[in-house]
Amino acid sequence: MNDDTRNQAKRLLVTSGVARLDRRHLEQFSEAGFELDLRYELSGIRDEETLVDALDGAWGVIAGTEHYTRAVLERSPGLRVIARCGVGYDAIDVDAADDLGTVVTTTPGANDESVAEFAVALAVALLGRAAPARRLADETVAVIGLGAIGMGVARRFAGFGSRVLGVDPWADPAACRAEGIELTGMPAALAAAGVISLHVPLSSATAGLIGAEQLALMPPDSLLVNTARGEIVDEGALLDALRSGSIGGAALDVFLDEPLPPGHPIREVSSTILTGHIAGMTQASVMAMLDDTLAHLLRIRAGMLPRRGVVNRRLPAKGAPSATTTADL
Repeated sequence: MNDDTRNQAKRLLVTSGVARLDRRHLEQFSEAGFELDLRYELSGIRDEETLVDALDGAWGVIAGTEHYTRAVLERSPGLRVIARCGVGYDAIDVDAADDLGTVVTTTPGANDESVAEFAVALAVALLGRAAPARRLADETVAVIGLGAIGMGVARRFAGFGSRVLGVDPWADPAACRAEGIELTGMPAALAAAGVISLHVPLSSATAGLIGAEQLALMPPDSLLVNTARGEIVDEGALLDALRSGSIGGAALDVFLDEPLPPGHPIREVSSTILTGHIAGMTQASVMAMLDDTLAHLLRIRAGMLPRRGVVNRRLPAKGAPSATTTADL
């Protein structure tokens, strides 16, 4: 790819709700020479035909949670980058992206603090609604998943004086000890905790991680907080547990179907707090995610890989460049 080709305007399909929150910041993409096609209504869709039509002629996409299947990618031969604002990429077939030479990027670290703060805020609010006689200083809290967000949540609960249990087979025991986190297994954590906060990525191993069996282990006054992904919790089993009173309440920022349908039965349960996938949407985190995304796109347009945030396992199939260049893009 010569310099003239690299400097040509690249069409970007924009579906991400993050971009919608800061239109002035998004103008920087246009100033950098990208041609924006704002299609926020496509975020989260699963209709392949509609998405393929929208991707026609697009070099890249600032993606929401719509599904980039192998079929979609194979029918979008000009697509060279899928940029996610945030760390989740479960809706993207990364193996297909590898095969087709499409770079997939995320923005690790940009919203960690915001999500951690929101998760703790939900727990505090849920205590006030479902268990006003309780306080965090007396609680045992289980944090499921100890990545950057989970560790941030654990630190905050520890700051309230809570006993913090951690569940993560890949956690660093020394780092957890330094933060006052007691590592344990899932069944023991669920059985002991009054508050359970979920912070695992969605994968084949974590889909349905919290189902009827796990909910049955939880104490009847326990509270569940989910700011990770809706698919991690079996919504039907959770609804049964809430209705029967076998757990005390739930605060959910994520759902199987987003936005949550108006007639969803969980809306009728009084022991819940429901928000619309907004945990990472503070002004600071939105700006950081857009800044990182723009930096990624500029490097890829220049024929280089971003320094961080690339989730591909093999990049790209065409031309087999080194780890620091994508000259064929």
